[in-house]
Amino acid sequence: MGYVPGAMDNSSHNHLHCSGEDDAKSSASVYAEDEGDVPVVSTVKSKGGWRAVCFILATEAMERLAFYSISANLITYLLDEMLEPLPKAINMISNWIGATYVLAIPGGFLADAYLGRFCTIAIYSALYILGLVLVMLSATVRSLKPSCEHGMANCLRSGPSRSQEALLLTGLYIVALGTGGIKPCVSTFGADQVDQDRTMGAKKQMLSFFNWFFFAVNVGALFAFTVVVYVQDNAGWGIGFAIPLAGMVASLLLLLCGMPLYRYEPPRGSPLTRILQVFVAAARHSGVRSPTQPLPAADALDAKEEGAQPTTSAATHVVSCINISRFLDRAAIPMDFEKEEHDPWRLCSSDQVEECKLFLKVLPIMVSTLFLWTGYTQLVTFFVKQGSTLDRKVGSRHFQIPPASLPIFSVVNALIVLPCYDRLIVPLMRRLLGRTFSPLQHIGFGLFVSILSMVVAALVESHRMSVVHQHGLEDQPSVVVPMTIFWLVPQYFLVGLAEIFTYVGQLEFFYREVSEGMRSLSTSFFIAELGIGSWISSLLVTIVRHVTGYSDGWILDNINRSKVSHFYWLLAILSAVNFIFFLICASFHRYKH
Repeated sequence: MGYVPGAMDNSSHNHLHCSGEDDAKSSASVYAEDEGDVPVVSTVKSKGGWRAVCFILATEAMERLAFYSISANLITYLLDEMLEPLPKAINMISNWIGATYVLAIPGGFLADAYLGRFCTIAIYSALYILGLVLVMLSATVRSLKPSCEHGMANCLRSGPSRSQEALLLTGLYIVALGTGGIKPCVSTFGADQVDQDRTMGAKKQMLSFFNWFFFAVNVGALFAFTVVVYVQDNAGWGIGFAIPLAGMVASLLLLLCGMPLYRYEPPRGSPLTRILQVFVAAARHSGVRSPTQPLPAADALDAKEEGAQPTTSAATHVVSCINISRFLDRAAIPMDFEKEEHDPWRLCSSDQVEECKLFLKVLPIMVSTLFLWTGYTQLVTFFVKQGSTLDRKVGSRHFQIPPASLPIFSVVNALIVLPCYDRLIVPLMRRLLGRTFSPLQHIGFGLFVSILSMVVAALVESHRMSVVHQHGLEDQPSVVVPMTIFWLVPQYFLVGLAEIFTYVGQLEFFYREVSEGMRSLSTSFFIAELGIGSWISSLLVTIVRHVTGYSDGWILDNINRSKVSHFYWLLAILSAVNFIFFLICASFHRYKH
């Protein structure tokens, strides 16, 4: 089944549809039927390509610059400017990062159901800019920060007022809402530009796109962790927060500049409603005998979307290991066809049932990759605090590495590894083996490396504490520990390597393994993992403090009296358990194609 030149007038889709009515009409015209009722992909998708992708990659790079400019040094801002205690500041950051990524779920839902990906990105970008304005005001208006006119001791004891803290948190959570709406859409919108068919050439382009998408993420992060962090530490927070604001404005402008080039996929209605309809219809047909074979048209949905020939349903093969598969099949078996024909809450199409199965099939992989992001959260919390205690001088005695710039080691790692992997390793593997690593293999390797990163972090922190004890610095957390900051490079390198392989693998997996009408939602669930992992980190910190004690436990306000290495060992053990769980889930998964 191929493309039909001239099947539709491209002019009908060359402009942006933002209304639900226009999108419904567009959606209905995406597929043309020939005389044999075989779905044929229309030339409505003729736009897109790598020229359009370039605008999207630039948009993502600028958005990530804005986000990392805030998150990278937020721990320093909360401790030094807002005068928050360390445990509270760490939990504030973990909760905020968690909200940032979990809010991707409503963003992905709106994109798939009503707005479309482009409109969702544009609207949420405007919200993002509003949040950054409030954050910048918090840093520049004197009355909006704690004052130390009566001495530092009083400042540290009282901290910010409720109104001062409320304004900052309002700005941060509007930023969280903005980035939550953008993240699930920008990668899928970019992938839409190269996802034209199921040919090997298209598959290669898709893998290459996800590699370069993550590369763009790290280009933005590189500028944030170096230039912006240095400006924040040396030129002031007002200028330091003005840069991400300018970056986000540039991100929105770049997105709009590419409008004539984009391929727009129209929204296809609420994906969550379609899933719920399958369960309700199946429950109403509980008295119907379940079919012993997959439904005849179970793979028609993918054939329509991807231009592939129908095959035996992969989702049915896997999900049928549990009874839910046959239970869901009942939703497409009529009891009284005349009464149920036009009511999707009573009778669903086999395509809709299959779409539901495909989504359920990826949920175990989502759950089994959650814990990676709990370890990743330490990169902007405990890792930064560790770095602030070490000798940060480089070369000239006047230059010091800002603690929040330490993630640059993981960023540089990505900027080196990704192009080498995409241009050298992948072609070599295709030539020698005829294939590359699968998305699940990418994810598995990343999870394994994450275990090593926590082990190395624990060993380095143990060494740091031995130096602290050797020089009697237990009660002097502001004194520089005679130990170079470059001791932290290995743990940053390993965390970055774990993120590279897991993130790229998850992007491809959650885009490919669901139906086209659920791709933004599926990607949003994967992105929400980052947030849930951050919340798990916050919960673990709270539990550890409660169990080990608030005065002599593992995590105290004085890091030189804490036992952070014990916390890292706990994360390493939990990561190992999570890795085993992932291997079990992955062994039962069969790819859609």
